[in-house]
Amino acid sequence: MKSIIWAESDTRRSFSDFSFIRRLDINTLININYGRKFGEPERDLCEFFTVDKNTMEQRQELFAELLEKPALYERLSKSFLVLEDFFEIQKEKETALSNEKLLYSIKELETRVEYLKEIKSIFAECEVKSRALQTLWEKVKPICTTKEFDAFCEEVDKQIHTITEIKSITVGINLNAQMKPVEAGLISVHEESYVSGEFMDKLMRLNFKNNEFVCAAPLIPLDKSLTAEEASSLRASANSALNKVFASGLKSWSGVVKKYAVNNLNVLSHAIHEWRFVVACMKTLTELNEKGLPLCKPSFEESDKITGLYHPILALNSSDAKGVVKNDLTFDDTASIYVLTGPNQGGKSIYTQSVGILYTMLHLGLPLPAKNADIKAVDGILVHFIDIKDRSYVHGRLSDECEKIQIINKNITENSLFLFDEALSSTNSTEAVVIATEIITAYSDIGARGIWTTHFHELCSLEESYTEGKAKIINLCARIDETSHKRVFKIIRGHYGQSYAMDIAKAYNLTKDEILSSIKK
Repeated sequence: MKSIIWAESDTRRSFSDFSFIRRLDINTLININYGRKFGEPERDLCEFFTVDKNTMEQRQELFAELLEKPALYERLSKSFLVLEDFFEIQKEKETALSNEKLLYSIKELETRVEYLKEIKSIFAECEVKSRALQTLWEKVKPICTTKEFDAFCEEVDKQIHTITEIKSITVGINLNAQMKPVEAGLISVHEESYVSGEFMDKLMRLNFKNNEFVCAAPLIPLDKSLTAEEASSLRASANSALNKVFASGLKSWSGVVKKYAVNNLNVLSHAIHEWRFVVACMKTLTELNEKGLPLCKPSFEESDKITGLYHPILALNSSDAKGVVKNDLTFDDTASIYVLTGPNQGGKSIYTQSVGILYTMLHLGLPLPAKNADIKAVDGILVHFIDIKDRSYVHGRLSDECEKIQIINKNITENSLFLFDEALSSTNSTEAVVIATEIITAYSDIGARGIWTTHFHELCSLEESYTEGKAKIINLCARIDETSHKRVFKIIRGHYGQSYAMDIAKAYNLTKDEILSSIKK
């Protein structure tokens, strides 16, 4: 059966490691449990990742169309809520008491008709372009565009009218010689309520000539005239009688009910699960869109060139989203591995995270947080960020860090993306540079793409000293304004070196001459 969010070519193969979701805080960006009802099991974002280009393109088409047509998205979302109600009613019916099951059946039929009528109306009024929505219509079109469906709707309307319009019943009771009831049975059901009357008025036919719904005595509320046991018994008898009426009505057109009540909407049960993913993603995409931030549909190429890349989580939390700094990124034959240096709080980590989030959104099939993107899919997003609050170190921070890097080494290929932020900062610079050099040059030989953010400037020498690897190593730095010496959070080619440090020293009167001069004064 065709899927809304999975291409037919997709084998559902995905990444082997999903630790990047926590490291990049993706669950803050995409809350897959958004809208989850109480008691429902939690959903896992991992199951929605794909490495299939056709799936990514299919989803990007869907999200682009829904963002372009918010009214369509709202109507489809409401229709899926009705569909969820339908399957919820089915579950409740399974555990209902016998005298309630038929009432659930009626509600089930009513909900089915409500959904199919609405979905038919949506696609009649809206011309959809995305393959995902065309697939949805292909699923429901054979169900709701037939003469049998029209007959089914008519029968359901009649049945519901019969149920909802019942206002009273007539019960026949046989008495024994002692005037005690011994037998009872349902005579008829009515769409009119009985009203109170007096026996003598009824006997003399005063004012009630043609009204058979006037009682021979005043109506008395059950709770006042009967004990709780007697009232319960009477209600049970009435429910039993009504169920027989409902059952008889359903049986008279059981063929239609069976055809539509059992099978046809079951093909959409998994579509609800898929649409929940769509809703979770659309919440984020809509918020970004409303803030005026660019979202682009990528073009799949053999190299990567992204312009106007920004950090979507930072943008969503910013009061001035349009003012969020945007950067560029290129992975190609001339630059595949970047050693990123720069001042503290200069934007290095934000940039590295932005790259990881961009590839995460790519493999979820979402529009990307950038102005434009030519991009190549990856087979893994391998992230190693240092968390100074992490207390899970067992053998010491350096040893445990090396063990985590070792796991990355087992998974990395020439099609992987790696992102390291301040790795090996738990040891001295001499040891860190030696280990980091071994790792970076190995990744270069493998041909992987990635960013190594560091404050060990000695690693910048690899741009010139190691040129034999498949992946070219290039330096990046977080730029500082040359006039004000303030951080501008722009990432550019080059090495954050001594000249920047001297500019900062001069700005704060920390040069040797300034220090000695201040002492003399």
